[in-house]
Amino acid sequence: MIKLLTVVCEAALETTLLRDLESLDARGYTVTDARGKGSRGRRDATWGPHANIRVEVLGTAETALAICAARAH
Repeated sequence: MIKLLTVVCEAALETTLLRDLESLDARGYTVTDARGKGSRGRRDATWGPHANIRVEVLGTAETALAICAARAH
């Protein structure tokens, strides 16, 4: 069964995150700018390296779990 994992983080982490995803067997992903509002206030996608990105990964449940476990450390 294919799972969708969505990661939202600062754009400055993109290179490191994508490298980590590939090393954890993520075969493909989509990266988009992300903006919105939450408990920490409003985030605008125009803030350069301080902007947020959304990375969506389609893969197996095992890959999704491996990614979550790796990022938890």
